[in-house]
Amino acid sequence: MKTKYIALAMAAMMAGLTFNACSKDDDNSNSGNNGNGGNGGGSDQPAATVGGFRDDGASNALFSVSDTKQVRFSRGNLQYQASTGTWRFAENQYDMVGEDNVNISETYDGWVDLFAWGNSGWESGATSYQPWDLPLQWNANYPGGSADNDLTGDYAEADWAWHNAISNGGNQTHKWRTLTSEEWEYLTQNRPEADTKVGLATVGETTGTVILPDAWTAPEGLALNNDLDAWDNNVYTLEQWAMMEDAGAIFLPAAGYGNNGYSRIYFWQGGESGNYWSTTHYDSDGALCFFFNTDGIVTWEATRVGGRSVRLVTE
Repeated sequence: MKTKYIALAMAAMMAGLTFNACSKDDDNSNSGNNGNGGNGGGSDQPAATVGGFRDDGASNALFSVSDTKQVRFSRGNLQYQASTGTWRFAENQYDMVGEDNVNISETYDGWVDLFAWGNSGWESGATSYQPWDLPLQWNANYPGGSADNDLTGDYAEADWAWHNAISNGGNQTHKWRTLTSEEWEYLTQNRPEADTKVGLATVGETTGTVILPDAWTAPEGLALNNDLDAWDNNVYTLEQWAMMEDAGAIFLPAAGYGNNGYSRIYFWQGGESGNYWSTTHYDSDGALCFFFNTDGIVTWEATRVGGRSVRLVTE
């Protein structure tokens, strides 16, 4: 079935979001040295060799994000430890920090994996730019001081990955990046056979979304149901998921989101929704986010100051 665009009005009120489907005209994804034409991996990389991950954490499988560009996904969601200033990928695709994200602070020695938009630690001209900060002010996350700037071009360093070395992802800057909203849309809706390559799933005990690579052969006895209305449409044991992963499948856990509630940090909808940032701004309050739950998947506006997941790619 076709990928569904659902308004999700009730979920939007709970999440503090306003739904806006993105179009190819909503961003400037063709600009910026971490979007198109950057040195985020290079064309000298070998072709896809089925699935699994390389030593630098990049998938062997390839995923089209435009008519002319393929990327490799990271082995897990981005995580950060403030006490040491360390960035890393989650060890497994289905790993997520969850409720412990409420402990986020400048000195916290645990790991967090929900970040405000553009908070890479680069002093971008925004009021808020540190990865441990979930600000209260709705206009705190303006790279260059303007609501119209994306995390590309002159402000590419505000992209969490482009600016930072990922300790288990090659440990060098300018290797990884975050997708634009147009690329998320192309990947999940517009590439050839896109509607057969996305499905909600449960891996072990973790709910989320499976995205299949451009070239896909299902492991014997396994498949992907493409309906987007229930987490149990696809249920894999960890052993079965290892087979899917070895064939090239990517999994985005439904890691929820975080907000600053004046007196404390709140964690919402863990296991109920996935919220993955793009590098694309939307308006004075929000940036565009790839969102999914059991009502479907959609690209919509999310408030910039909320903590949301980041999943990275390399060229």
